Amino acid sequence: MVHFFSFRCARPSFLVLIVAAALLAGCGSSPKKSGSKPWSVSSQGGYYKDDGPPQDIPPGLMELPDPLPQVEPFASGANKPYVIFGKRYVPDTSNRPYRVRGKASWYGKKFHGARTSNGEIYDMFGMTAAHTTLPLPSYARVTRADTGQSVIVRVNDRGPFHPDRVIDLSYTAALKLDIIRHGHADVIVERLLPDEIARIRQQRGGNTTAVASAPAPAGQASGLYLQLGAFSNLDNAQAMISQLRSAALQSSDFRVESTGAMHRVQLGPYPSRAMAEADASQLWNHANIQGIVVER
Repeated sequence: MVHFFSFRCARPSFLVLIVAAALLAGCGSSPKKSGSKPWSVSSQGGYYKDDGPPQDIPPGLMELPDPLPQVEPFASGANKPYVIFGKRYVPDTSNRPYRVRGKASWYGKKFHGARTSNGEIYDMFGMTAAHTTLPLPSYARVTRADTGQSVIVRVNDRGPFHPDRVIDLSYTAALKLDIIRHGHADVIVERLLPDEIARIRQQRGGNTTAVASAPAPAGQASGLYLQLGAFSNLDNAQAMISQLRSAALQSSDFRVESTGAMHRVQLGPYPSRAMAEADASQLWNHANIQGIVVER
């Protein structure tokens, strides 16, 4: 049975029809779940088989800013206990501090474009990470123990399931920590809790709510939008829109908002936050796509 549902957007008569099953199959060039990620890192610490760095590396990755952390609602279904290789993992959705030292590894082209554990599209050129028990999504500071280099990443995936690894970094996060060459490094992983998130946002000029803000590019209206993905490669952002439309999500209100080296796929604008949040809920419940309300 195929289920249809509609979105409410800026125009009251605006309807978007989604075939949920088709959308789940259509998004991501390789719809692998993160359960296959144990093989992305070898026991020696480098990438495994057909994983690894991309052939074409976008310029400016070292200058890509860390994500501005925010308090986000946890993904539905992605924070329940699960079992991998006979071991049971229980995600911690409390606000207890988390600070662990261990080895960080990274995953790249083998999973690029596939779905993460909370239903987003993995972009190895973003600043994200996989962790076995941190809530999805959440934010963490990863610091190299030997050099003190530090980055902030958005945790949106599960793994690594190798016994001596504590976190799997995206290609760019590993590049900024100089982990690419060796495949792994000793790091300290600290979850960012709401008080520290508020402090970071104040320092960087952001607000302290769960809504991200960005300036409106020339020719694009200000207002409320649903952000469906963020990519450092413009082609990937445009490909996501094509995939959504080919899966029966027809909308002239999709747009790519580009600021600096980041390109964000957005839907809107919306006349009210309540309408945007309602559509975000429907997107997740019916199509397993996480939409984040942003304002510009």
